[in-house]
Amino acid sequence: MKDQLENDDLMFHDSLNEITKERLQKFLKKFNDVISLESEVSLILDDPAGNSFVQSSLDIDEPGDKWKIVKYESSYDQNEELD
Repeated sequence: MKDQLENDDLMFHDSLNEITKERLQKFLKKFNDVISLESEVSLILDDPAGNSFVQSSLDIDEPGDKWKIVKYESSYDQNEELD
């Protein structure tokens, strides 16, 4: 994903304005900081279908101590989208 965002051919066509380019560059800087462990983030997955999977960096089957798993009932609209 990062490579696709950084690819000038895909993202920086002449039609993009300078504000959009600057915002994307700022996002990519933050993204690189997270990848290089210079910055921390919270990742929130809202997946009504329950198809998401996040693997622990500890290579264990149990969630890490910083993980918070919240199970909830899908809303009517979410159920309608999923059919």
